[in-house]
Amino acid sequence: MDVSYRFYVLMLYCCMAVFSVFAQYKVVERSAKQEPEWTRQAIPGYLIMSAEAATLDMARKICMENIKNEMVYAVAVNISATTTSFSEQTHAGSNFVHTEGFRSDMKSVAARLPFLSGITIANVEAFYWEKRYDAGRKEYSYHVFLKYPFSHTERDRLIAEFRQYDAEKYKKLTDIKSQVDGLDNVDDIARYLTDIEPLIAYFFDETRKAEAISLQKNLRLIYKNIAVVPITSSLGRYTYALMYNGRKLHVSRLPVTRSEYAGSISIVPQPDTTFLVTYDYAGCLPEDENTIDLIFNFGGNTVKHQFHFDLSVERLEVIPQGKLSICVYGTTDIVTIADSVILSFVVRAKYETRFVITSMQLSSPDFRQTLFLPVSDNAIIGKGIHRVDFKAVQVSCRKESGRAALSVGTMKVKNMKDGQLETLLVRLPYEMIYY
Repeated sequence: MDVSYRFYVLMLYCCMAVFSVFAQYKVVERSAKQEPEWTRQAIPGYLIMSAEAATLDMARKICMENIKNEMVYAVAVNISATTTSFSEQTHAGSNFVHTEGFRSDMKSVAARLPFLSGITIANVEAFYWEKRYDAGRKEYSYHVFLKYPFSHTERDRLIAEFRQYDAEKYKKLTDIKSQVDGLDNVDDIARYLTDIEPLIAYFFDETRKAEAISLQKNLRLIYKNIAVVPITSSLGRYTYALMYNGRKLHVSRLPVTRSEYAGSISIVPQPDTTFLVTYDYAGCLPEDENTIDLIFNFGGNTVKHQFHFDLSVERLEVIPQGKLSICVYGTTDIVTIADSVILSFVVRAKYETRFVITSMQLSSPDFRQTLFLPVSDNAIIGKGIHRVDFKAVQVSCRKESGRAALSVGTMKVKNMKDGQLETLLVRLPYEMIYY
């Protein structure tokens, strides 16, 4: 017989003896003519439990709960992992106080152990109750005794089941810990926290409970340490990544966007674990603040990330102006095919964005639609007023030197920041000069 079991039975007898001395009750009803002898003795292979309550059903339920607690305790103290915890508590001070503390922890675990679901009132081998009247307190109560089978074979079976169940619980904790080390999805944090809660409630030894609580705290700290890192930025487009411990993080919940300047803001996750923000900046002015706020919620922690888009740096606005100078070479007739035509004019760029004019399509009363290409290949220019030269060959022209008229056409401008091509309208007066 286990020492703990003998101790329990001894305490039960002492309580019964004391109670019988001072009791002022009278048995007014009982389930049998005489109280069975098994209620007053220890029987190998059985648990004998008693409880007193205001109703018969309540007293019976208390007995069953005590039976479960005793079985859990009998199983747990026979497992090496829990025995170590139990012994450490014993050496810390009074045996009785620390033993009861351990038993209290085990009671909180009892309801969550799956193998205890088979412990029911239907398995009770013997049952006895008395209805008593306490003259001192002037009230009735029910005193219940249960005889429940609990052999060494059954205890050993439950120990084996408990070992497996207990090991699975700790393995789940270590699995979560290893997965956190390679965390790559913000959504997993909430799932891990949900999985840890029942583990904290289950672990009845301080070592593993403290380990689970520490992991829980570390997971919540991750929420506070997620960084929003800019990756690329161009006018109308902004790319960022969520970073933790040097790794990019996925997330399903996108931030709330706010801006007093930009419109049509959208966020799309990219294959490289970044997030692309696109927005419309039409109507924005360079002198405005031009900001967009991204507001994240990580586990109840609000993180605000703001970025600025600079129209003066990345916006492209090129305006042709003045008069076109068209120099025609290699012709003597009024209507002829010129060897080459040099087209010169001035453009004004309002912003710093560098650009190149790749081609021009132009027509006028003096020549048909003609393609002009840059004279120089490195015509990359930025803010300011610039003279540009274009050339075409074998152009059919009318020789009317000095005549002023209006040319109409388009020019293609390439933004050197993002590589985008824009087609701009050209309507300028011109002057033909023949050589």
